[in-house]
Amino acid sequence: MIDKWTYVANRELFYDINPYLNNLHVILLGCSRYLKWVSLEKCQKPINGGPTLAGLMGGFAGDLQRLYPIQSLKTFPLRTVAASHDLLVVRPLLRNEKSQIQKFLVKMSDSVDQISNLKSMTRVFAASIADQSDCKGYVIEQEKDGILAFIVATRQISSLLKALKNSVESDRVKQEEFDQLNKDEMLAAFFCTKDLFYSKALRSMFEAFFEAHVEENNQNVALVVDKYEDLVFSFLAELKMRKTHEAKSYFVVKRSS
Repeated sequence: MIDKWTYVANRELFYDINPYLNNLHVILLGCSRYLKWVSLEKCQKPINGGPTLAGLMGGFAGDLQRLYPIQSLKTFPLRTVAASHDLLVVRPLLRNEKSQIQKFLVKMSDSVDQISNLKSMTRVFAASIADQSDCKGYVIEQEKDGILAFIVATRQISSLLKALKNSVESDRVKQEEFDQLNKDEMLAAFFCTKDLFYSKALRSMFEAFFEAHVEENNQNVALVVDKYEDLVFSFLAELKMRKTHEAKSYFVVKRSS
């Protein structure tokens, strides 16, 4: 194709596009030689220094190896992409999973809150929100470990606050004042394991939730967060969310303009 372009009549077009064609030619040659180097062409045993389970070499050759997911001789030739047990999936909360929020909270022992489980208002709000008929949410799921994070929300705030006030789970709930939350259109709570903070998956979960259930530029969505959670507030700050209200044992966080 490059040879044919050399004789094109439109010389200005040729000089403009020629550098890009040369770059493409070099890239394709590099890929071709790399595939031959790992003996993919004849499905033979790779040469010494090829991709192994022990790791990859560094430099340009190592970068090329990472483009092609070969880890053992059994993968020659690569016909399908094998699913990894470590993959994270961001998806909506299913209807039949609302009743399992308590189960998720118990299972996520390395959770977002560092204070006592019984004193966590985030847990109380999450469980109560899940009981509302209009509860919506998103989760991060892994095949190996199950649900690693979730965010749930409801617009039935009056019903939610009534349920919280009538709760007899702890005296801490009875001592809280919830009237300030009546001014919001939606109330939400989230949980996740600590190793997910600042990850693309957790950001994607929040982005997917807001895009699916919150109107653009709507700042009346309140997120309940336990106090003394610096890691949480630091992460939410990156999502342009700020504290707007302080109660005895929790903060309310909202998106800023």
